[in-house]
Amino acid sequence: EVLRKRWEALFAFDVELCGFASDAAAHEACLCITEDGTAMEAVSAMAGGTFTQGRILLGDFPEAVRTRALSAPTGALLPVFEWNGPFMVCRVCGKSEPSLTDPQTRAVVESVVLEEAVAPLIRRHITWPDRAVS
Repeated sequence: EVLRKRWEALFAFDVELCGFASDAAAHEACLCITEDGTAMEAVSAMAGGTFTQGRILLGDFPEAVRTRALSAPTGALLPVFEWNGPFMVCRVCGKSEPSLTDPQTRAVVESVVLEEAVAPLIRRHITWPDRAVS
């Protein structure tokens, strides 16, 4: 049941990400990418940002961006979002449904299954000492 609730968060996205120090710089980068056709990596280099390509699970995106990411077509830029400090420009290069052959998905599934199997046993058989400090 818990895994079914988290299944959507396991959608995998192939992305290009550019990180910028300010919201204004990230929006300017979006304009260069969409209006001028400049490659994300080039825009990032010119503006002193960071550039990364990789695979991200939907659940790893900030919550405010998840719905847009899930509905975005391949090639689309997501709205600028802040993520652990930098302001991000993200292009969705591809996405795929959860699959146990994907190492990231498999790791999350194994973790959830283990947690759900062990947690009731811990609650039933282990009595934790009171951790109150005098």
